[in-house]
Amino acid sequence: MTRTLSEQLFETYCDRRRIRWRRVVEGNSRTPDYEVFLPHRKVIVEVKETTPNPEEQRAAKELEQKGFAVGSITPGDRVR
Repeated sequence: MTRTLSEQLFETYCDRRRIRWRRVVEGNSRTPDYEVFLPHRKVIVEVKETTPNPEEQRAAKELEQKGFAVGSITPGDRVR
């Protein structure tokens, strides 16, 4: 199975910090992506990857060209 860049980065992050994780086997229904094992608890993790929308692309280009960009976003608009 091909992993997204976000999933690869998550796994690398955990590995470098010696955090034990296990990929959850995908089934026919929706499942989380990972089980993460911390001292005295297990945490369920869903990793999401977002791609820049047109407004974010415009702001990134403006930032690169001018050294600053003007824009506004509402935190949580794209991720729930």
